[in-house]
Amino acid sequence: RQFNPDDLRAQILTQELILNLGLLLRSHPELFESMTLIRTGQLLQLIAVRLHPETRLPLNAALDELVNMAPHKIARAVRDVLTHFQDAKDSLIQRDLMHVSSESSGMVTVKFDNGMDPDLNEADNWHEWRTIQGSLGRYREDFFEGVWDITNQSAGVVIGDQWNPKLRLDQSLCADMTRGEKLFKDRVEHILNKTPAPDAHQLYVEALEVLMLIMWKNPELRIADTLFLDVIIGHAVRLAWQKRKPELSESFDRYRDIAWKQFYLSPPSEVANYIMTALAYLLINENKDVS
Repeated sequence: RQFNPDDLRAQILTQELILNLGLLLRSHPELFESMTLIRTGQLLQLIAVRLHPETRLPLNAALDELVNMAPHKIARAVRDVLTHFQDAKDSLIQRDLMHVSSESSGMVTVKFDNGMDPDLNEADNWHEWRTIQGSLGRYREDFFEGVWDITNQSAGVVIGDQWNPKLRLDQSLCADMTRGEKLFKDRVEHILNKTPAPDAHQLYVEALEVLMLIMWKNPELRIADTLFLDVIIGHAVRLAWQKRKPELSESFDRYRDIAWKQFYLSPPSEVANYIMTALAYLLINENKDVS
């Protein structure tokens, strides 16, 4: 998937990162040992985390800061992240953690069984099924009301690229639009239709359906942070890989593409359970120690 192709800032930074990576590859090849693939989006996130290790800087603000940095500072930041790659990744995981507001009393988890899995019909596997479903763009009857509930019980939801503010549903929308209002439905559909691939579109829908069921089971739950679907799904993929391949759990980055392929081939019930597990992993009570 292209990294935020609609954002000129991302395009400029991507070109700058590629230039710096090329220079470093020639001058310091040791920094790239054990790296089979470099993702510009992830690299920008790691740079932002290294620049503000103690601050949860909004991603859009971080993108503004990065694009205004002098070229030599960007070059220094790229080298710093590659030098301290594991530390930067650990910091990113800590930043991904979300907080439950003080008035919430924890979360009731949900277990999904294979009785929820539909027939494959003409599809040969679950990845093909997701591609077909994503192309059709069908939603359950109460889908958009459920997305409203997710948005209302959190600081907001980002469906897609974390760096693109146009893909965000902010909690303030719930004050301006009522549950079930057509304007809200149109906004959600517009964002989902921006998903570049039908299989990813369907995976977002499945993740949202899990989140809305969690909210319905936990009407008092209030999440004080923004829910980034890409973050939640990404952790679900990692957790699924570690469960299937415990002997390779420390090498997830090396096998990331394989892990994603296996995730797309998993039945909806299995995907739903890992989305649930990922959310539970990311949610921490603000009174607890996160170390």
